[in-house]
Amino acid sequence: MCMMLLHDIDESMEIIKESAEQFDQLYALQQQFRQNPSDWEDMEKRIKLISVMPSVQFNESFEKIFNSSPDIWSTIDDAVFIDNVNECYQKRQSFKDKVLSELNDLQYGLLEAPVDKFLNADVVNMAGITKMIAIDMEQCNEYNKRLMGISEKDMNAFVKRTVVDYN
Repeated sequence: MCMMLLHDIDESMEIIKESAEQFDQLYALQQQFRQNPSDWEDMEKRIKLISVMPSVQFNESFEKIFNSSPDIWSTIDDAVFIDNVNECYQKRQSFKDKVLSELNDLQYGLLEAPVDKFLNADVVNMAGITKMIAIDMEQCNEYNKRLMGISEKDMNAFVKRTVVDYN
């Protein structure tokens, strides 16, 4: 179960990192539209804007199992590891609460008042929070791997052997 939790956290972290890259692209488009607002009328650029919006979905089944089954905790038998896994999942929840809610507001706002909503969106803040959470999760999960004596080679072998891509 430890390896599956570690892999799940790695997958979440990668999704968050990809979102950070997309926020950087959004910021570049935002700057482009600020410099030349008439670009907003260009449908191709509006379509590009929508295509770079992060689309984030996490598989939360392992987190639910982890949080709902004290039996799993007794099989792990390492309180620091359990706390760290929980911390990683809290960071993922923080991303959902802080960034995805703001992103949802932006996406809905684009339907109502597209130019104003997009130009006034704090994309830099969303990108910054996203990058910080990804870094924190990565550090936390690397520590988890060290705690459990799991190398990157072990993780790669585990993923090859057992994990089906669920994204």
